Amino acid sequence: MPVVPAEAGTQPRRSRNTGWLPVFTGMTASAQSTGTASAQRQNALATGPVSASRTKMGANAIAQPPASRQTKATRLMEAAIITSMTGEFLSAIVLLTLVIDPFGNVPLVNAMLAGVPTARRRVVIVRECAIAAVLLVLFMLGGARLLDLMHLSETSLSIAGGVILFMIAIRMVFAHPEGAFGPTQGGEPLIVPLAIPLIAGPSALATIMLMATREPQKMAMWGAALAVTMAIATLVLLSGERLQRALGDRAMQAIERLMGLILTAIAVEMLLGGIREFVQGL
Repeated sequence: MPVVPAEAGTQPRRSRNTGWLPVFTGMTASAQSTGTASAQRQNALATGPVSASRTKMGANAIAQPPASRQTKATRLMEAAIITSMTGEFLSAIVLLTLVIDPFGNVPLVNAMLAGVPTARRRVVIVRECAIAAVLLVLFMLGGARLLDLMHLSETSLSIAGGVILFMIAIRMVFAHPEGAFGPTQGGEPLIVPLAIPLIAGPSALATIMLMATREPQKMAMWGAALAVTMAIATLVLLSGERLQRALGDRAMQAIERLMGLILTAIAVEMLLGGIREFVQGL
């Protein structure tokens, strides 16, 4: 086929796509250069010197992995549980000390043991406190079985304990010459009336039984609180003569009335708690 020569003044025809080729090539080169620069910057950031803030953030992220955060939360929870248990332990000691009332019993014990020699007096006090402690431990361990045997509920025990505590607290606030538990006999006491009812009285027995039956899973805590309370009561009664001489009768009466006032509030709270449980059970 013969070739037709181009006319003068006309441009040779070119492909439609060839006109965009230089532009597309330039854009591709620019993108490649941009990507290369970005990769270079990332490499520089990864391998080059870093600032103090980035170093600190990275260190904190490394130092706080998920396992470490979980361990920290577990430790905080354990600390909260220990704090709560410590508060309950101290509250139990205060409650049992108020119920046993060693300071209020000091004048009565001094009057009962007035004719007993000093050496024998210490033996008697330690013996009676030991008997009272054993009785309280028996009621703490066997309180639930005793309630089941007598077909009694915790609600009735709470109400009865609150009534007894309230009556004894009233006698402590409005002091009687014969004490909170009535008149006592002379001579060296044996179990009655020093161990029972001055130390392990109805209020103390009901209180320790109620604590053990309501939360039996904390029996070890209640036992430790009872041991600390009995140690405090023994030390107070052993130093009764010195306390009475140092503080005087009026100061001892003021301490007893103050403890009776606090015990009144505890008795009312125990009584209201029993009534509340009874109403909810209807």
